[in-house]
Amino acid sequence: MKKQSSARGAEALFGAAMAYALTGIFVRAVSPMWTDKAQVAVRFSLVFFFLAIYQLVRKNRAWVPSKQLAPILFGGLLSTIMILSFTIAIGKTTIANVLFVFYAANMITSFLLGTLSLKEQVSRTKLIALALAILGLAVYSGSIASGNQGIILSIVAGIAGGTINLINKQLTGVDRTAVLALWFGLVTMLSSGWLLLSGDQILRSASLHLSLLTIVFALVIVVGAYLTLYGFQHFDVNIGSVIMSTELVFAAVMAYFLFNEVPQAHELAGGAFILLASVIGSGIFDKPKNSLQPIAQPD
Repeated sequence: MKKQSSARGAEALFGAAMAYALTGIFVRAVSPMWTDKAQVAVRFSLVFFFLAIYQLVRKNRAWVPSKQLAPILFGGLLSTIMILSFTIAIGKTTIANVLFVFYAANMITSFLLGTLSLKEQVSRTKLIALALAILGLAVYSGSIASGNQGIILSIVAGIAGGTINLINKQLTGVDRTAVLALWFGLVTMLSSGWLLLSGDQILRSASLHLSLLTIVFALVIVVGAYLTLYGFQHFDVNIGSVIMSTELVFAAVMAYFLFNEVPQAHELAGGAFILLASVIGSGIFDKPKNSLQPIAQPD
């Protein structure tokens, strides 16, 4: 029975990796209809709605302790920054570039915050992973120096995601569904407020099939979140993190076939360094188990 549960956990994580790999594809696919801010506001309004329906069906009345509200609200603010930065970045560079740079910045931030704030043990494998992530990010230094908005926004999203990882560790034992509902609700309010205050247009052009695709996008986000939650509850965290890193490969391959995004030689090299850093940084090569948490996803 335990083996069966573990196998289901692994399958759930593969499914989550596929779901998260699709997020960049969906952002690009629905962009002809929605402006960037509007897209975030609309899709997370739908996500929040689906979560509310799920809570009603489950008849789950779980909430969060009042002492945890401050970090949760801060996490919601960071989630908004992460998701908006990620969404805008997709329109400025290739999907593969956004994801690889996001992962690198996320890992570096998680390492630094975990070491400085949580006093986590620094192992040799973590240092190797950090060096590879920095090396991979260095490949994009030319783009950063030239002010490439897509790369810079990907770094901003990764830093926000890495900080969310720290918050996740501080929320151990808190009902995850309640946390997601609060975070996604806050993302909806903040992105909608920013959209209204900015005076930006909402629609670029109306489209029935892109409206339906937006609904599917929201469902993919919900499914990805719950597959991740289930997977890490029933499978080894270290190996599970390796499985989740396959998102990078899935996304790059799909972007190549769907949008003809052909990576340049230096981008392939940088992506390889970052993917290797993700695998090594998972702790799979450490003899003692570490407490590495899965990378916060931009959805």
